Amino acid sequence: MNTDLYLAFVLATVVLIVIPGPNVLLIVSQSLRFGRGAGLMAVAGTGFAQAQQLLVVGLGLSSFISFMVDWFEVLRWLGVAYLLFLGVQALRQPITDEAAEARAKTSANRRFWQAAFVSWTNPKVLAF
Repeated sequence: MNTDLYLAFVLATVVLIVIPGPNVLLIVSQSLRFGRGAGLMAVAGTGFAQAQQLLVVGLGLSSFISFMVDWFEVLRWLGVAYLLFLGVQALRQPITDEAAEARAKTSANRRFWQAAFVSWTNPKVLAF
């Protein structure tokens, strides 16, 4: 590997590590709003999705993924739309004790799959 390519790789890696992405923001927000258990479910969902992405790359299916670039672009924009939906939904919720209790009763299963979906559509992971 030549020096220029290596330095570009190191720079891209540093940028991706330093800037928190949707996964980190979801985990932090779940932890702050609903406690440690909700944050851990978000971590589990994110880890599950990332393990699947690593498996695809490890099995040598990256050429298949490059063939499906257009579909990944659609998937990425679906992720953007979903994050916007979650943001608008959070902003529209009234700040009352009843609303907080209703959000807190969200199942661990739903938190897990929400985090997995955010990770699957994370543009940072797909780019890297």
